[in-house]
Amino acid sequence: MAQYQPLKLVSLNVNIPSQTSNTQLPNIKLSLTSPASVLVDAFIGNKPVVVHSDDGVQETLHVMHAMKVSVCLVENSRDEMVGVVTKKDLMGQKALAFSTSTGIPRSDLSVRDIMIPRSFLYCISKEEARKADVGDVVETLKRIGDGYILIADNQVFTSTIDCIVSTQELNRVLDTHLHLGYRAVSMMDMHFSLSGISAEY
Repeated sequence: MAQYQPLKLVSLNVNIPSQTSNTQLPNIKLSLTSPASVLVDAFIGNKPVVVHSDDGVQETLHVMHAMKVSVCLVENSRDEMVGVVTKKDLMGQKALAFSTSTGIPRSDLSVRDIMIPRSFLYCISKEEARKADVGDVVETLKRIGDGYILIADNQVFTSTIDCIVSTQELNRVLDTHLHLGYRAVSMMDMHFSLSGISAEY
């Protein structure tokens, strides 16, 4: 059985703009042994959906539903990418916990209250992904435990987020169901997870 390896992650604690498009992902079928370049090229034609940090929770959920996506990039008023927001976070415990702790009704929360800040995000470079198999991308998703991975242009510090590879879409093109058993809850967890070491606190 093939042994797949998680890909090198790069910190997004820098200002990286995004690109937006409404094109749909092609109807392709892949396997774990398929070159990841095919996957990357397909997703790059399906640019990430972008929402604004001041947008309301319900408004953003409507956008995600209409665009059929589970994760969006978040930009501020200067068109700078400031984070990522997922449908799960908007609908789940994260929004409820923030509402409870601040006393702000859930209906009045904005994306900035719920999003994952850019400084907590990592991405894979397009160059790194193109040298790998789809199985390596899947292994990376399993290791970080999120439902998506960001892919940026090769010069990540000056370039753009080219695409978001989501578990939802991977399941479709692989005709399978990925089980992401481990979710990193801190930067230290992520470090241990990616290095294959068990964290003991």
